[in-house]
Amino acid sequence: HDLDRAVCTINTDGHTWDALQALETLRPLNRIGAIDIIIPMPERKDASHERIVAEALFASTILPDCRIILDPLVDVDRSSDINNGLLDRLSNPRTPFHIARCLNTILFSHGKTYSLAPTSTTHTRGVTSENSRIWLLFPGHDIDTQSFHPARHDLLSETTWIDLVRGTSQVLSDGGQVDKLVSQLENPALLKIELSPNDGESAR
Repeated sequence: HDLDRAVCTINTDGHTWDALQALETLRPLNRIGAIDIIIPMPERKDASHERIVAEALFASTILPDCRIILDPLVDVDRSSDINNGLLDRLSNPRTPFHIARCLNTILFSHGKTYSLAPTSTTHTRGVTSENSRIWLLFPGHDIDTQSFHPARHDLLSETTWIDLVRGTSQVLSDGGQVDKLVSQLENPALLKIELSPNDGESAR
């Protein structure tokens, strides 16, 4: 490669998920080894940044060796722009910080390879690995739970619901729990479903 790494900035006016998927279609890059992506957090609304951060980290799973840089780290209020960061000016974590912390551990601590799940909507994003299917869910009204969770009789004890803001998780034992949690969704969440080897093949 002529360049080991290149840095680019994503415009977060639209969905970060769409921008990173568009970047993935450019691969393989013949003259650049890997890409570092700066993800701006341009607003003072933590709720907006929650989605930007969650989509950026989730979508980066399909970009090998990609590094995500969330900007700014700390609130900016001494310039022409006023932006909330991952931390406030007293270094207290804002809600996007907790989302980044949880997703970084869940998605990248085991070195798994991911591909996009076949269905995705404005409020649901999905990726699959060899032995799991993970759905990123956002509060909204068009979430069809039948599109992403297994049949009720197939729900495994390894199916886990994770609230990304609170950093809490719970194991689900039946499909009715999924429906109830989705209907009460207030924060970005993950639904992680462990698959048998045969299920993993069919999910691709």
